[in-house]
Amino acid sequence: MILSPDAMMEPTFEILEFLSLCSSFSNRFPLSPFLRPFQSTSVIYWFAIVTGVSTGHPPSLLRFPALQGLIILLEKIKDQTIFLFLQSSKMTGPIYPEDAIPWVGLYVCVASLVCILAMAADAFQGFRKRKLWFPCRFFTINAASLTLIAIAMKLPVDLNTDMSPSKAISIAFLVAMLGNFLPSVGLMDGKDLLLNMIAFGILMITITVNVWLQYSTIDDLRQYGILRFMQEHIIRLQMFMLICSLPWPFSVALTIPVSRKILQHRYKELHRFTSNHQEINFSYKELKHKVKKYWMMAETSNPQFAVACSPISSAFGVICLSLAFSSVYFFLDSGSYRSNYVFNSRLDSYEKSEYKWSMKLIVIMQTVGTIVGSIAPILRCLTSISHFDLSKKWTKNHLNLFKVEKYWTQTLQLWKHNHVASGIPGRHCKKLLHHIKNMILNFCIALQILVVVICKTICLIPRSFLILFSGCCYFYKSLMRRFKQEPNASDSNLIPDMEEYIGYVLQTEAEAKLSKNMLRNSFNSITRILHESEEKEPRYLMKLLKKSTGFYGVIEFDNDGVPPIHPEEIQNCWSLVAVTLTAIALSLPNTANGQVKGLLSGMSEGLQFVRHIEESLNTNGELVRARKAARHVWADVEVYYRWLQIDLQAHNGETSEEILEWLGDEAAKIVIQFKRSKYRSMDHSVLNSVAASSMYRISQTILLHCTKQENRPTDEELFELISTIIADLLCACFTNLPRVITMKCHEHAIEEREDSIRTAAQLLGRSKKILKILKARQLPDLDMDSMGYIDKWHALPKSQIPNCCFSSARSQLASSSSSESIEITISVAKLHSTLMITNIRNFIPITLEMESAQYISCSELLRIHCRAIELIDHIEPKAAIISSSTTNKVGADKPTDPKPIDLALWNRLDAIIYSTISNELLQTILKPKSSAAQAWATLESIFQHNQNERALYLEHKLVTTKLANFTNCSTYCQTLKMISDQLSNVDALVCNQ
Repeated sequence: MILSPDAMMEPTFEILEFLSLCSSFSNRFPLSPFLRPFQSTSVIYWFAIVTGVSTGHPPSLLRFPALQGLIILLEKIKDQTIFLFLQSSKMTGPIYPEDAIPWVGLYVCVASLVCILAMAADAFQGFRKRKLWFPCRFFTINAASLTLIAIAMKLPVDLNTDMSPSKAISIAFLVAMLGNFLPSVGLMDGKDLLLNMIAFGILMITITVNVWLQYSTIDDLRQYGILRFMQEHIIRLQMFMLICSLPWPFSVALTIPVSRKILQHRYKELHRFTSNHQEINFSYKELKHKVKKYWMMAETSNPQFAVACSPISSAFGVICLSLAFSSVYFFLDSGSYRSNYVFNSRLDSYEKSEYKWSMKLIVIMQTVGTIVGSIAPILRCLTSISHFDLSKKWTKNHLNLFKVEKYWTQTLQLWKHNHVASGIPGRHCKKLLHHIKNMILNFCIALQILVVVICKTICLIPRSFLILFSGCCYFYKSLMRRFKQEPNASDSNLIPDMEEYIGYVLQTEAEAKLSKNMLRNSFNSITRILHESEEKEPRYLMKLLKKSTGFYGVIEFDNDGVPPIHPEEIQNCWSLVAVTLTAIALSLPNTANGQVKGLLSGMSEGLQFVRHIEESLNTNGELVRARKAARHVWADVEVYYRWLQIDLQAHNGETSEEILEWLGDEAAKIVIQFKRSKYRSMDHSVLNSVAASSMYRISQTILLHCTKQENRPTDEELFELISTIIADLLCACFTNLPRVITMKCHEHAIEEREDSIRTAAQLLGRSKKILKILKARQLPDLDMDSMGYIDKWHALPKSQIPNCCFSSARSQLASSSSSESIEITISVAKLHSTLMITNIRNFIPITLEMESAQYISCSELLRIHCRAIELIDHIEPKAAIISSSTTNKVGADKPTDPKPIDLALWNRLDAIIYSTISNELLQTILKPKSSAAQAWATLESIFQHNQNERALYLEHKLVTTKLANFTNCSTYCQTLKMISDQLSNVDALVCNQ
């Protein structure tokens, strides 16, 4: 049909039909910004006229050429739009907001599924570790779990529908989740506990109020036949259980600060008794004994264990058992398992529910969730009673329902006795506020006592069965003893071990004693961890450690003769040096593939131990940065044979010396580029600089070692030398293993203590053979704190390193043949010991100044140090002359010149004194071609020629020094002491009187 000009303004059937389609489309998407202008009928009408419902075009619009292209485009859009409108209208009808509710139900199913998986994971971990009190690890009280619970409780808080069996299943699921994560309250303390409990309280109040509002419709539902008699009373019972259990988590939360304080205090007392020995002990048996003691302390002092064994947790188990049966009843009764069930006029029918097909998924998911979530509370109820020895005193106390332990109300009593600091003026107003506060707290105390009494009453059901069962077992055992007199061998062997560790059991109730089953389970768990760890022996690491014969590699990896790239030297850590040496070994040519893989495998296993040691001991900022650099480099070295994106095997055709020079040059470029950069904290540039500094010094040290050898080592010998240095370095690092294991046993954070001791047990089991190797070695003279730092080891003199062999001997170890025995001669370059000192101020911290009056101290300290490094003849020629004249057979009248034949070396050593003098004095004593002895004599004349005048000056200063001129007595005494020392330097001693 083509619209004529006369009929253009008259609505036709086609236009009206298009109008209805557009109106229906606009109603489906009322929030669409694109369709808002088309919601008006006039606009849609003119849109239909413009686009043309049929093949014609309005002549009035065709007069405008600019609109012709737009009309053609609108025609194409019109064809597609009308087709989609017609299809959607015929198939689905109008889409309203209610159509999205089934997808909301699917969202509820997903949230419920996540909660179920978390509870199932906790149950699986409890069964796997044989902890039937099921500590919470995955499903705990936090922001994520509270959000998931709020989503899963969409049905109970929905006020658009009345109370139904599906909502009753959701309530049962909620109570099961409360009982499941109840022990996780013990993981929190202080501010975290307060904030989480406030958020939990807001959520529970919201759910309870919404459920209570719907609870009032139960009578109407029963009257109209929507709910049957049994369903009505089960829902009423569930509502009563929900209201009763609502304050239980808050009652537990009030006991957490007191329980943690009691357990922490008893733990510290036992730790003080246990950790009285501080020396290093490589005995595996004693370390295992220590781990077991701390394991027992951590296992029983776990706040989650205290909560899981409480009456409230046991009461939750009884309630969850009843709710699980009610949920199964509702599920079976509602016909969820039958597809041909006729729901009649029930409100719970899926056809009439707004959630439609998703309602069935919600009911099935939350029924399964109630069953899964009830496993942990039910088993906690049973095992919490069997965890304790059923003595007469314990049975009498726990059958006394009205005996409430002190720690239940101790926090409230503490708040009651604390005065509220307020800005309210007047004594009467403050008194009134205090009375109001006490009234509120008295009500809370009474409510807390009521909750404990109710929970103990509920716990009478399983306890009665347990006492009856224990009596039957006792009667059966006594009857069997008459016919069988032989004791059980396994129990007789286990009892002495249990008796040894009973004293390390920690409980909030002093009268409660753990049963033998609980002790047996604890011993079995820690024994199983140790046994499994022993089976995971680091084989490749043990092969690598066999190459070590001492600790000399800790000194040999770096040489002070290598000039630094930058004055700011980095601190080394164990892992960075080991990773750098491994990277150098991989870059060497002509090495067997099996040797390279063995070194990488041994390093990979060894770094697992090294990281534990460094994380426990090397905690300052620079060492943490070096540790991160080592981890950053090792990822590329192990997998890709690369060091900072540089292919380590790119120069295989070159010699070892050329490769070492190339690595040093590349490392120097990285460090220099980093020092010149303005943005040093960007990406990994800091870590790259740390790794490059280590690579430069170590590669140049090895290159210096190779050039000093008369017979250059082969590639295999150099690879073997680096492997030996790595082995020595790892052995030196592993001497800290006993200390680290002990530190991990004693974790201060109570919630992390058990995991830390498990890590210590695994570390001890895997290091059994390592400790055996270290036990046979002699350690250097280092204190325990210094042994954790590689720089402290590196600063040791060679004489203090036991069982060390020199590097020249190591480079010739691989040259021995099986047919001939070769004698290895060790030739050591006779270098002066002073040349190994880079900065003498590290040994002489005093700088001689004109006004400091420290000449005597500085000169004596320099004299002592010069004797130690064989430089005394440079400042006191008389001593050298006397020592040489005693051995000179020519006569004492003509002593020999103390200067050696190597005058260049003498002049180089002669200048060391100038680094300990201030710039002012240096300008005074510095003369052309002067020796150290002449400078020493000049200094003596400057400070010693005016002794009398200086003594008079100092005595006058001592007399005129008054206490009134100082702020405190300590400063006054310190000043007098300094003047007295200065007088003694000029031979004018001060009498103590």
